[in-house]
Amino acid sequence: MTGRQGLAAFLRIWHILGDREAAPPIEPMIPVSKSTWWQGVRDGRFPKPVKLGPRTTAWRLEDVLALIEQLSKGVDTARADRSDAEALHIGPGIGEFVSNRANRAASTTTTESPKSSSTRRRRLRKASGE
Repeated sequence: MTGRQGLAAFLRIWHILGDREAAPPIEPMIPVSKSTWWQGVRDGRFPKPVKLGPRTTAWRLEDVLALIEQLSKGVDTARADRSDAEALHIGPGIGEFVSNRANRAASTTTTESPKSSSTRRRRLRKASGE
């Protein structure tokens, strides 16, 4: 539970990994691909998701913020002999980037979901006359 009136906040995968096709685009909190994210969840490097419904998966905001804090400090819970940047196959400047994204995301967490990728592609095709 978060400190905000005892309510838990949840993030969907596009909040965490971003969605460039959304209007306006959603910047990633953690700049890794979906396959890397899901592999990290399976390996225990990333937080486990919470099922909110049969087709709805989310992550607790506090779990994602704790991961970002670990990444920004260079702590790797799964691989103590390597930095998180190496374990995640991402650059060394990730801590500052992720920390800034987490602060912005925490202040703008929303319950609204962007349109699906297929809906955006369909609208773009229709608008361009395809």
